[in-house]
Amino acid sequence: MKSFMRSIGLVEIAILLNAASIVFMHVFPFTLLLLVVASIREWWMEKDKKQYAFHKDFGYVIIPFFLTFVGLIYTTNFKQGMGDLGRMLPYLVFPLTLYSIRKNRWKHIQGSVIAFFVSGLVLRFGIDLYKACFRYLKSDNISDFFYAYLDSDTNIFSVLTLLGIILFLDWRNKRDALDAKMKLVLYYGVLFFLSLGLLLLQSRIVIVCFYAALALQFFYYWKRKNKIDFVIIGAFTSFLLLFPVFQGRFHVVAKETNQLGKNEIMNSSAKDTLSMSCMSSTSLRLNAVKTSILIVQDHPFFGVGTGDWRDEMVTKYTTQNMPCNAKEQTAPHNQYLRIGVKNGFVGILVYFLFIFILIKKLVNEQRVGQLPFLLTLVMCGFGYDILDVGSSAPVFAFFSTWLFFTKET
Repeated sequence: MKSFMRSIGLVEIAILLNAASIVFMHVFPFTLLLLVVASIREWWMEKDKKQYAFHKDFGYVIIPFFLTFVGLIYTTNFKQGMGDLGRMLPYLVFPLTLYSIRKNRWKHIQGSVIAFFVSGLVLRFGIDLYKACFRYLKSDNISDFFYAYLDSDTNIFSVLTLLGIILFLDWRNKRDALDAKMKLVLYYGVLFFLSLGLLLLQSRIVIVCFYAALALQFFYYWKRKNKIDFVIIGAFTSFLLLFPVFQGRFHVVAKETNQLGKNEIMNSSAKDTLSMSCMSSTSLRLNAVKTSILIVQDHPFFGVGTGDWRDEMVTKYTTQNMPCNAKEQTAPHNQYLRIGVKNGFVGILVYFLFIFILIKKLVNEQRVGQLPFLLTLVMCGFGYDILDVGSSAPVFAFFSTWLFFTKET
C-alpha cells in the first residue's frame, strides 16, 4: 500500500479520496475541492497543454448539467433553479478535472477507485450499524436496524450500495483475480456485508433491480469461471429474505396503506393538509407518476423549467385532489419523468442520447465497471431521481466520467 501511494501523484490521491467520500455528503465537498486544486496545479505545471484540449466526448459527459442549465432560461423560479443547478455542478467539475487523465494513469488506479468506493460504503454501513446497536440497547426495538431507522437517506443509499456490489462483482469477473485465500475471504466478506445492508435498508425497487442486475451480469459473464459469484450472492440474499424480519416492506402496502375516504378527498381543499394522515409510499409514488405525465402532456416540448418543476407538481397535486402528495411535495421518483417535467420531450431525447453514448462505449471498450454503472443508471432511474438528488448526483457524475469519458478511451 505504501509503495502504491508513493507511485501516484496528487491528482490520483485526490481521485481515490473522492471515490471514498462521495457517499459522505459532509466530507465530499472538501475532497472535491482538493481534486480541483490538484488538477489546477497539474495544469499549471504541465508544459504541453495540448492534452487538455476538449473533445466532442466532453459535450456528451456534461449532458445532465447542460439540461439543468438550459432549463434555467425559461424558468420563473430562478432561485430554486439555481439551487438545482448547484446540485448538478459535479457533472461539470468531474469532467473538467478527470477528462485529461491519460490511459496509463487510469489503468494504474482503476481497481483502487472501485476499492475505495466500496470501502466508503462499508464504512458508512458500519457507522449506521454501530448507531443502530446503540439505539437498540436503549429501546430494545428491532426496527432500529431496518429501513429509515438505519439510514435517513434510505433509497439513495440503497442505490449506491447496489452499484457498489455489482461493481465489485464486475471487477472480479473482469480481472479473474483474488487467488489468495485471505483476499477471497475479504472479497466475499465485503459482498455479504453490503448485501445484508441492502436488505436491511428494504428499498423494494432497489432489491428488485439488484436481482435483475445479478441475472443480467451472470448471463453476460456466462463464459467466465467466476460467474458463480452472482449465484452465491443471489442465494445468500434469497436465504435472508425467507426470514419474516426481512420481508416487512414487501407487505407494507396491504397492511399500512391509509387510503383517504371519498368525502375526505372531496373536502380536502377545506382541510389543513399538514395535519392529515397520509397514504403509503407506493400510493404516493403512483400519484407522482400520474401527475408527472400530466405535466409533460401540458408542457410537451421543453417542460416547465429547472426551477418550476416542484411548484408545478404541488399545483397539479392540489388540482387533482392529491393532498398527501401536496403535503409531502412528492418528487416524480422517476429520472425519465423528472427530466420530462423540467425539459420536456426534447430533454428526454437528449438524455436518451446520453445513455446511447454510454452503451456504445460499453460495446466498444468493455471497461471494468461500465456494465454495472449502466444497469444501475437505467434500471434505478425508473424508481428514483438518481441524477438530480444531492446525495447521489456526485456518485453518478464521478463514475460516468471516470468509466466512460476519461482521455484516450
